[in-house]
Formats: sequence, structure tokens, C-alpha cells
Amino acid sequence: MIILKKILIIYYSKTGHTRIIANNLHDYLKNNTVHIDIEEILEISPKSGLLGYLMDGKDAIFKKNSPIHPVKKNITDYDLIIIGTPVWAWTMSNPIRYFIKLYKNDFKKVAFFITMGGTYDKSIFLHMTELVEKNPIATFSVSNTEQNSFSAKFSLFKNKIIKSL
Repeated sequence: MIILKKILIIYYSKTGHTRIIANNLHDYLKNNTVHIDIEEILEISPKSGLLGYLMDGKDAIFKKNSPIHPVKKNITDYDLIIIGTPVWAWTMSNPIRYFIKLYKNDFKKVAFFITMGGTYDKSIFLHMTELVEKNPIATFSVSNTEQNSFSAKFSLFKNKIIKSL
């Protein structure tokens, strides 16, 4: 008997880069032995424009929460939660930080992916791990310069997820 494993990709995207990666990951992981859903985190009061960008960065530096709408999926229904975030001021986005604080006790297993302009992924993954209080089964990062050439890293991330189930 094949046991159907359930995965939820949950992500926040302000500019669309993280959304693209989340959707590609969703399409890439779909098969007949895994049930996979995807959901975007939405802020209650999103900031826009240059001032909003600067305020988001300042809030990220000070690790402030950014209230989000409740997620539609029941987190406890999933064997694995894949959390995706853009990098803001050398850390995870505020909406993802708040999501983790709200739901971390419901996570069975986690994996992380980030989109970034630089190369500081290790410290962000460490911070996410500390906040979740679980070691991720896989991590994946893609920088702006890698947007078109990350397939090997992406495939390794996918394979780690599949092997963990």
C-alpha cells in the first residue's frame, strides 16, 4: 500500500521572485505519490513604494512581526511544510517570521527556500531553524544572478525532499 504524503509549500513574495520559485517547486514536486498544495502568505497591511520598501527593511533588521491573514490550509494535515521567503535586510521577511511564530508547533517536518540579491543564505537558514526549533530536511537558495541557472541546486533540493518522505 502506498501512503500518500502531504506537502504544503507556503511562501511570501513581495516582488514576485519567491512566487515564481514556489510555483516552479510545486510543479516540479507533483507526482502520484505526493499530495502537494501551495499557499501564499498575505500581509494584513502591506507597505508599498520606496518608503514601504525601506520600512520593511528596517522592520526586518529589528525582527518585527508583520501581521498576516490566517492561512487557509490546516498546517497539521501536512507531513512537510516548505517555507519560502525573500531576504530583507540580511534576514527572512517579516510575514514569514510571523507565520513561523504562529504555526511552528504544528510543523512535523520543514524545508526552507529563499530568494535573495546576495550570498548570505547560511545565516538566514540558521535563523529560520532556530525560530522553527526543528532542523530542515533540505534548504535551497537562489540569488538574482542565478535566476536562469539554478536547475542543479533545485534538483538536489527536490531529491532531498522526496527521499525524506
